Amino acid sequence: GEALVNHIYGQDVSPNAAEISAQFNSLVAWYLGPPADASDSDLDFTTVVLHELGHGLNLLDTVMEDGSWASDPPLRGIYDSLLETGNRPRLPALTQAERAAALISGELYWGGAAATAANGDKRPKLYAPASYEPGSSVSHLDEANHGGELMSPEYTGVDRSPSALELGMLQDMGWGIRTSQTARVADPATTNALSAYIVVHPH
Repeated sequence: GEALVNHIYGQDVSPNAAEISAQFNSLVAWYLGPPADASDSDLDFTTVVLHELGHGLNLLDTVMEDGSWASDPPLRGIYDSLLETGNRPRLPALTQAERAAALISGELYWGGAAATAANGDKRPKLYAPASYEPGSSVSHLDEANHGGELMSPEYTGVDRSPSALELGMLQDMGWGIRTSQTARVADPATTNALSAYIVVHPH
């Protein structure tokens, strides 16, 4: 949550803490080439990094499998505050037992307006399988309804740009989104330039 906290306050509130921290296995045969040349069996490093950056930008819940909150005293994240059950009550308003049941209900949704609008005015569905999956349940989009999204619970191939739905989720949490069609970013794997990029930035 450091990145979002700094964004909200407009300053680095914890100068000695990393905003986002991630580790990647150097033993994996990562694919580092251009998207067009990737095969179905390749594991694209850029896609995986972008997925993890999404979590670092707060696409991540803090509710535990038993419905309790991860910290004591409970400090819910903004992501948690936008989670809704099928009949619309938000998770923070539920009892611990009701939250635990919601996590495995198959009926867990994102209640933010921007992502809902980007999803054809339908609430995006989150991954909440009948058997709770640590690290996957709740903090990802439901693959059956939003297949192939960057924030899917499983790797589904090369995806180097978040969708309008995912950008809407970031907006719902308070991030400002800027797109640029003119900036050019060098691709170190190919020395080609990408004609567009998406920046999440304070505003």
